[in-house]
Amino acid sequence: MATSATMREQTLQLDGRAVRVHVGGQTDPGAEAVVLLHGEWGSASLHWAPIWDGLAQRFRVIAPELPGFGQGSDGGPVSVPEFATWTSGLMTALGVDRAWLVGSAFGGAIGWQLATVARARVRGLVLLNGGPPPPQPWLIRKFFARGGLLARGFVRHALRNGLFGPLALARGFADPSRAPEEVRALIAQPDPPQLRLLLAATIRGGATEDEPRIPVMMLWGESDRLPGTDICAMVRLVDTGIPSRFETLPGAGHVPQLERPAEVLERILSFVVPPAAT
Repeated sequence: MATSATMREQTLQLDGRAVRVHVGGQTDPGAEAVVLLHGEWGSASLHWAPIWDGLAQRFRVIAPELPGFGQGSDGGPVSVPEFATWTSGLMTALGVDRAWLVGSAFGGAIGWQLATVARARVRGLVLLNGGPPPPQPWLIRKFFARGGLLARGFVRHALRNGLFGPLALARGFADPSRAPEEVRALIAQPDPPQLRLLLAATIRGGATEDEPRIPVMMLWGESDRLPGTDICAMVRLVDTGIPSRFETLPGAGHVPQLERPAEVLERILSFVVPPAAT
C-alpha cells in the first residue's frame, strides 16, 4: 500500500459497519475539504496516492475506501443513490458540512448524484473520466424487471468484457505497460468484487437524471477507449453544456491521475480554490 507523509488511515463506524478512510491535510476548523471518490479499478490509495499529498498542502483531504470494492467494508450501498447517501453520511461523521468532490470513473457517478440531490453539501465537482450513469429507458427497466437471470447475465457479460476483460488494460491506459499491479491482479480475477457491485448498481439504477447546479470540471484522459467513458461518452457530456470547464489530457487513459499525476494535480488545484480566493 502506498505511504504518505501527510495522509493517514483511520477506521470509523458508519451505519453499523467499519469504514476505512484516508484523511489528512489542513486541520484548521475552517479549512476547505476535498472528498476523493475512487473508481472501479482498485483502492482509494491506488487512485489518489499520486496526488493526495499535493492536495493536502492546501485542503483537508478525505479519501474513503468505498464499501464492497474489496478494500473497505463488505456490506453497504449497492446503487449510485445509496453510495451518494453513504458519502453524505461519511462527511457528517467527519464533521464536514460542505466539500468539493473529485470523482474518478464510478466515483464520478457518485459525486454527480450527491451534487445533484444534496447541492448544499457540495461546492463543486471534478470528474476524471466519469460522470452520470446513462439513464435507463423504460424498455431497459422493463427488461431488468422481467428478465431475471437472463438480464443479469447479459449485463455481467458486458461489464466483464468491457471493464474487466483481456482488452481492458489496452483500452484503459495510454501505455498499458505502466498499469499498476493492483489493476492487473483485479482484472485477472474471474469474479472480482468490483464487478459484482457494478452489476448490482447497473441493475438497480435509480440515479438522478437531473443536473448539478454547481461548478463542474471534466478532466478526461484522451486515450480512454473503455465503453461508457470513451470519446463518445465524453462528447455526449460536453454537448450538454453542463461542465463549466472541460479539458483533455493526451497520454492518459481511464485513470489519468495514474499516468499524468502532475498535470491532473495542477488542473484540479486551479479549479478547486479555497474560499478566500473565490
